[in-house]
Amino acid sequence: MSYESLAVITPPPSYTKTITNVGDLLASIKDWYEEQKPHADKFLSGVWLRGVSRNYKSPLCPGIYREEVNNKLGLTNQNPDESKRLNFERILLNEFRLSGANYLNANDILDVYFTAQHYGMPTRLLDWTTNPLTSLFFAAENHFEEDGEVYIMEAKKILDSSHESGLSEIIGMRHPYVKEAIGKSFWHEPEPGSERRPVIIPVRPDNIPGRIGQQSSCFTLHMHLANSCSNPTLSKYKVPACQKQSILQELRTLNISRFTIFNDLDHLSRDIRVSWGL
Repeated sequence: MSYESLAVITPPPSYTKTITNVGDLLASIKDWYEEQKPHADKFLSGVWLRGVSRNYKSPLCPGIYREEVNNKLGLTNQNPDESKRLNFERILLNEFRLSGANYLNANDILDVYFTAQHYGMPTRLLDWTTNPLTSLFFAAENHFEEDGEVYIMEAKKILDSSHESGLSEIIGMRHPYVKEAIGKSFWHEPEPGSERRPVIIPVRPDNIPGRIGQQSSCFTLHMHLANSCSNPTLSKYKVPACQKQSILQELRTLNISRFTIFNDLDHLSRDIRVSWGL
């Protein structure tokens, strides 16, 4: 197993399209639907998108696996000690849960874990969305000197390379597989012999008020000791740096802004200041 590919969704080698405005994205998604023919007969969309504002080394791995954590822990191909990563995650989550107890449902580790992800803690969750405009916003809203990217996939196809899990569909955040995977991050070890195979799984959270609902959020959960995986439906689009500001202006006319994405007073204040050139 290559350490660098641990728990990563392998990205496509090249861009399918270049996105310069909202119309380009919608046309590209239409083309993707015609080519991939995803199952679209359910109430909840199984087509997920992800926007990133720069071409990261590993754009499809979650925070706890990224380079800054590897460097902090001294993890390399020659020293792939995943127990150190798990212990570090447990320490971080414990600090978040204890200090933030007044703002959390601290007795529900699933709620704590998903909330931690949305407030920037490094976890095993990777953000996706079912809203194309949200993905485009995140691809354009930062790093204006670098190109952004939008990814699109039929989420359940991640499981095609993980038949051993017994899963074939997107699952909810209360599913036993998710409870066990996240429980490990809170020192909840399964009974000997009952541990589930570590894989990357698509997870849909409860639709509750706040950032998760506002951003039409969904997640891939990259379990402890999971191998990398591929998705035959995964495509990526380039968002040129020179087009980011105009894309954000166009999104603002469609009521997509920092405030409508994050829905808090900090971002409302920022949006008002920007609109007045302050």
